[in-house]
Amino acid sequence: MARAQAQANGVTLTFSAPPSAPVLVPVGTVARAVDELLGNALQYAESTVQVSVARSDSLVRLQV
Repeated sequence: MARAQAQANGVTLTFSAPPSAPVLVPVGTVARAVDELLGNALQYAESTVQVSVARSDSLVRLQV
C-alpha cells in the first residue's frame, strides 16, 4: 500500500533497518502505527520519505 501511494504521489520511499530488530509488542498495534505514520508522511512529502529502524540495547526506534 505505501509503495503504491508513494508512486502515485511521485514520492521516493526508502527503508533501512538492521538485519534483525525483534520487538515484543502486539503486531496489530505496530502495524496500525506504522500505517498512520507512513500515510501522513506520504500525504505531505514533496520528494522523499525515509523510514529507518534502529536498535539500541533493549530499545527499538522507528523513525519516519
